Amino acid sequence: MTRDEIIRMAREWLPKAYRDGDVGDEPKFTRHNMEVAFAAGAAAEREACAKVCDRKVDAEYETGKVDHNEIAWTKLCAIDIRARK
Repeated sequence: MTRDEIIRMAREWLPKAYRDGDVGDEPKFTRHNMEVAFAAGAAAEREACAKVCDRKVDAEYETGKVDHNEIAWTKLCAIDIRARK
């Protein structure tokens, strides 16, 4: 995940009151909101990593010289990355 993506995610999830510095009497900034935000970021990062594996498989097929063992391991890596929680 890039720095810009992390900043964008934080801006989306942090309540407006906190971004503007006016928290009022009842802030909406909660532990749950942060957990949800970081879980979403982690999920996006896992998917980005799995897509690297997917592109490697696609590139292998495009060469016309397919190494089925390499493709199998790469596909398994993508599956394992996506399965992480």
